[in-house]
Amino acid sequence: MDNDLMVQAGRMYVPLTRNYGTTSTKSLLTTDLDWGQGGVRSGIFYPGKVGRDDSVTLWGNVVDDKLQYRFMVGEGEESGAVNPDDRLRFAGRLSMNLFDTETAWFNAGTYLGKKKILALGAGFDCQDDLVIATAKKDYSAYTVDVYLDVPVDAFAVTAEAAYIRINNAVSSLTWSDLTAGTDGDIFSLKAGLLVAGNIQPFVHYETIMPDEDATDDMNIYGFGCNYYIKGPANKLTAEWAVADNDTESVDIFTVQAAFGF
Repeated sequence: MDNDLMVQAGRMYVPLTRNYGTTSTKSLLTTDLDWGQGGVRSGIFYPGKVGRDDSVTLWGNVVDDKLQYRFMVGEGEESGAVNPDDRLRFAGRLSMNLFDTETAWFNAGTYLGKKKILALGAGFDCQDDLVIATAKKDYSAYTVDVYLDVPVDAFAVTAEAAYIRINNAVSSLTWSDLTAGTDGDIFSLKAGLLVAGNIQPFVHYETIMPDEDATDDMNIYGFGCNYYIKGPANKLTAEWAVADNDTESVDIFTVQAAFGF
């Protein structure tokens, strides 16, 4: 009963997606967040302050802690030029775990074989009467996702798939035709395999699909490998990725070291 209903206030992640709504960026499977949510070199399509919002969130874990809910009321875009009517922003998320539970505020992007997780998630986000690209529009988005992390003999498999529908994006996504005030869809997929207890090759794919005529889809894909020295906080990562918007293709090679105590 202690975690059925909790209240959190302050500047926090927006409870929309799993990738950048409930997952800690200290324990991602891939090197960075998805492209459409600020990863690598991109912006974020929704209202907020560096991917967060000043808000109050009611959240908790029910149904034997298998179901986690979050409901947020936030400021979103709050400046007079962007939100002239001072409209509030509303967002929420449900996540159902079929095996082990995830009851904390932050989830892991990979559990390294220490949990058996199959989580089904859905979320929404909206803020009305925003001035986007010089016109007043209602922003909204919804998402569905599935996350799998299971030990298999001496290995551990991590996989995640997500779909996002966006109506009147607030910000433009870098190198893509999904710009402020337009509609579109994002689909992403990622997977990793932990071998020998500390080596984890991974792959990822994402496509950004604007609705408007005379626009092109953008694809981001790549592969890399994590080497865990001691858990997610102490690891080495190398990744090669490609961002292809049909006009040009950009190769991005990243080497990253994390040391935490």
